[in-house]
Amino acid sequence: MYLPNHSMTKYTADDFNQIIISKGYNSKSQSVMYGEGASFIASQDKYGVNAMLTFAAALNESASGTSWIAKNKNNLFGHGAYDSCPKECATTYATVADSVLAHAKMTGQGYNDPSDWRFYGSHYGNKASGMNVKYATDPYWGEKAASNAFNNDKKFGSQDFKSNTIGVKTVINSVPVKKEPKESSSVIYNLKNNSYNVEKIPLIVFDKITANGYDWYKVYTDVALDDNQNK
Repeated sequence: MYLPNHSMTKYTADDFNQIIISKGYNSKSQSVMYGEGASFIASQDKYGVNAMLTFAAALNESASGTSWIAKNKNNLFGHGAYDSCPKECATTYATVADSVLAHAKMTGQGYNDPSDWRFYGSHYGNKASGMNVKYATDPYWGEKAASNAFNNDKKFGSQDFKSNTIGVKTVINSVPVKKEPKESSSVIYNLKNNSYNVEKIPLIVFDKITANGYDWYKVYTDVALDDNQNK
């Protein structure tokens, strides 16, 4: 639930296809997610968001590719399916792959962008922090997606289990992500929402160092940086 969406899964397109088959679906007529594993990997490659998390959200939103919206509109995520008009208002996609790419773009460049008003952390989260704050009315949307990812990982070899070290900001005030381990360093961005205070925002930590009298954590950022650590 706290894994940043800007991360990578170790699962392959074939692995995703086998997960759908293991659920008893052996054709497109049964589940539109059948044979679509490559679409999820392509979305990860293009937009830098975790394919397993996207896949797990699709399982939840589309009832594993069997919902009316999934089958009739190639829409795996309930995009546009407002509570007042879920079927009529739901976005129609030409292909299932288009739906997956649209979701990866929406999350990776929108909800996961610290400058976006919907940013409460790039994790799926709940109603306190993460994408779930603004993405879905269901308060357990993020937890359901996280549960799908965890259970599928457990069943299919634990390839992602403990593959990342996650650090979580646990103070209500904003915390700066800096270029260098010193107080005078320039700030790349802040762990905050532009309008509201958010307590728990996670990052993937890959090292810890001591410099200038303080402990510092090296992290993977929620924004793409060039070689000079500029956005």
